[in-house]
Amino acid sequence: MKIIVLCLANDENGYDQMVKACRNTWGSISAEGLKIYYIYGHRNGIEKQDQTFAIEDCIYSPTPEGRHNLFIKTINAFEWLLNNEEFDYILRCNCGSYVDLKILQQACIDRGIRDNIYAGEQCEFSGIKYASGAAFLISHNLVKDIVSDKHQISY
Repeated sequence: MKIIVLCLANDENGYDQMVKACRNTWGSISAEGLKIYYIYGHRNGIEKQDQTFAIEDCIYSPTPEGRHNLFIKTINAFEWLLNNEEFDYILRCNCGSYVDLKILQQACIDRGIRDNIYAGEQCEFSGIKYASGAAFLISHNLVKDIVSDKHQISY
């Protein structure tokens, strides 16, 4: 089983210290079948490009940083991962989340490789239920569906 942890990251407004804390705690743990990436928008010192790209464990979305661009950063990272990595699940979290990678991996193993998985802390807004952006687990097939329908999404 292959799991990608995709962590929303940013160097502005103190988030750089949160990313550093992730890297120095849970993000420093390696495990077979598990890979961690940090997703940024425009980042100081990194040349802007017209498409999503990666350098080591950082994925760069061609969008400015900011809360209003979190969704597009996520979609861009999903697309890059589909084209460049093999995975069964993605856990998309943010740099304020603590992820126990052993628990995550065991929960995925217990669940098995399945389609149509979208799980996390359930929230609701205007009658629409969704998983919290703090962390949600999504299966490969749903990532593929979202990316293939990305032009139909308003964001």
